[in-house]
Amino acid sequence: DFGIKPVAATRDPKRVEIKVQNELVKRMINCRSIEAGVNNTKSHLDIYLAEPRLEWKAFPNLDVLRYWKDNQHRLGDLALMVLDILSIPITTVSSESAFSIGSRVLTPYRNRLLPQNVRALLCTRNWLRGFAEYKVTSPLLVLGGIAGKNSKAEFQAPCRTTKYPREIPPLPWYRSAIPQMAMAGFLPFSAIYIELYYIFASVWGHRIYTIYSILFIVFIILIIVTAFITVALTYFQLAAEDHQWWWRSFLCGGSTGLFIYAYCLYYYYARSDMSGFMQTSFFFGYMACICYGFTRNPGV
Repeated sequence: DFGIKPVAATRDPKRVEIKVQNELVKRMINCRSIEAGVNNTKSHLDIYLAEPRLEWKAFPNLDVLRYWKDNQHRLGDLALMVLDILSIPITTVSSESAFSIGSRVLTPYRNRLLPQNVRALLCTRNWLRGFAEYKVTSPLLVLGGIAGKNSKAEFQAPCRTTKYPREIPPLPWYRSAIPQMAMAGFLPFSAIYIELYYIFASVWGHRIYTIYSILFIVFIILIIVTAFITVALTYFQLAAEDHQWWWRSFLCGGSTGLFIYAYCLYYYYARSDMSGFMQTSFFFGYMACICYGFTRNPGV
């Protein structure tokens, strides 16, 4: 039931098609009259409920998301709400078992617990689990530090070295850190730019991502391009007698994350319909964490 009057079924396909077209024309006329007459006094929900109904059997190829998207200018917030709900992917795992442990704490034999007792059980469980991990990781960390300190040997360089660092000769501007980071980040970003749009549309929009094979290929291309460009720029830096290459190689490899965060600005203002403080902080906050992780992984 999508709010339009049913159409009688018949065995003649041409008559069915003509009736469907006539019904759509009537619906458009009724919608225009309703919108012109009561739009100032009725809410979007009232306008939707006042429209004729649509019989699902008469429109078997109807795209529900497309229908609400096309009528967004008339139904406003109601259409946005329906798009948010209908765009949720179907899953066979119940949300209770996937995102909550309440059913494990409140069993059928413990369903009379007070709220403060439930909070105490959850906190105690988290504390015990954290304490157990602390008991395992902390002694290993201390033992590893002691073993590393006691087994420290004198460093034996594979080639002849001097005690004082060599003076780095003056380099042109395009061999400094920022131009090399821009060059090293732009090439991998250009390789994933097209696929990045579909990922953003799936995460922050109303689309479902399905081309995972292409995503895997793009991921392999990203790794290869990042490795080649980082090795090449590090070689050029060492060939110019600049021996401070450690952080430079990390920043060149991870500078793609800065380009992705810059793309977030473009996507937010040009592609998305998000607005307001909560949506802005949520979007840029999560994307900052994602881009930080993306910077660390290719950089390392």
